[in-house]
Amino acid sequence: MFLVQNIVKTIENKPIDTALVICEGKMPYALDLCNVFKKVFFYNRFDETGLPTNGYIINNVNAAILQTSFDIIISIGEGQSYQIAKQLSKKLHVTFMHISTVSEHVGVSRPFSTSRTNVGRGPSDIEISMYPSVISSSNVCIPNIQQSTISPEKNLDYIGIAPVPDGFMERYIGLLNNYPIKVLPTIDPSCGIMIDTWLGNSHHVLEGLRSGTIVICARTPETEKLITEGVNGFLYKDFKELSKLVEYVYSNKSSLSRMHESARNLYLEVTIDKEGFVEQWKELIKGIVRKI
Repeated sequence: MFLVQNIVKTIENKPIDTALVICEGKMPYALDLCNVFKKVFFYNRFDETGLPTNGYIINNVNAAILQTSFDIIISIGEGQSYQIAKQLSKKLHVTFMHISTVSEHVGVSRPFSTSRTNVGRGPSDIEISMYPSVISSSNVCIPNIQQSTISPEKNLDYIGIAPVPDGFMERYIGLLNNYPIKVLPTIDPSCGIMIDTWLGNSHHVLEGLRSGTIVICARTPETEKLITEGVNGFLYKDFKELSKLVEYVYSNKSSLSRMHESARNLYLEVTIDKEGFVEQWKELIKGIVRKI
């Protein structure tokens, strides 16, 4: 889920064409916003590789303010990104939209079937689901933009794990030390089996499904609606079950080939084309501006 918080209370009635996006690193959802606006300026120090032609990097936000008129300021993530964007929106009297991930890491002491705690929300907050099967409290769903599926040769000789903080990673490695494990800083299309360690809407799951990776997810209300066990992935309720599941997968690697195609088909079902993504985001922004 994404929590979109509308903060600034005044805005001129004009087209919203130019956005300033403040985020930590090169985030998929941030780059997708280049499809929504005519110009997107990123206040971040990531490289320009893969940056759309209407995307620009700003290293000195003070200089950029003097040269550019922004229609909306968007922060993605918590901490410094949020604080910088909030200050700029007040200084420039520009609409501010904050997008933060509500997903949590899986922990040993936390029952996987427990719903996420409901964070404090104001009347103008909007919760967005990335998956059509997951209903948000605001009944808003904007799926990810559909990319072409890829079919690389799969490597089943190791287990890929989506990146998590050190404390969590030690628990996974300790419980799965009988199997080769590879921490994936980014999703490797050749990875045949991947354990996703997030609750809720995960970009790791989408990228894995896109390349036909067999994804093993924690059992939550969200993942139970997404994954069909034994068809396009697997679910586990605790670490003991995860260990048994990994043992089963390794013992039946030769019979898993059919699942790769099912995973790619699921990816196509839960994503939308660029035009649909753009249209839904524009309608969302219009609705937010009308509330201001």
